[in-house]
Amino acid sequence: MSDLKIQKAVIARDQERAEIDLTAHEAARDEAVRRLRLFAEKRLLEGTGDNLQPEKVELAANPAVELARRIEQALANIPADEEAWKRVQSGIQQQFSELNNQLGMRGYHPQAEIIEEGVFAITCEFHGQSRTVTALRKSLSDEMQSAIRCSTQGARGYRESSHR
Repeated sequence: MSDLKIQKAVIARDQERAEIDLTAHEAARDEAVRRLRLFAEKRLLEGTGDNLQPEKVELAANPAVELARRIEQALANIPADEEAWKRVQSGIQQQFSELNNQLGMRGYHPQAEIIEEGVFAITCEFHGQSRTVTALRKSLSDEMQSAIRCSTQGARGYRESSHR
């Protein structure tokens, strides 16, 4: 009988440990999902070129895990050692300063926001909307293409009217 009680106590203890571990893993997963949502909300994933920015930023656990796996694959060949991290950190200020100078000359003023320790989001107002640098680049490119089309059509119309 005592062996049975010992086995039952061991099983109960193992079950309690498993429940504690499960709770800890769920908390870690929830925190990781929260941080991934934050990245998605700030549209920090759109500049990767790997189509990682989700359309919906309210990610449930399973879609977040799938997205995290895709991000991990995309980053597999990116150096992540201490030296690489130091290079990135030292370059952030310089790159932001250069961006600020270039955009400032054109009347745009980028803003750097620290969204979490070690995570920066750079945005810039354009046509009354705050845009990420990637979205700003696309918007400016689209606007330039539109201006070129209008200019080309205007020049074509001018040539046609002057040849009549």
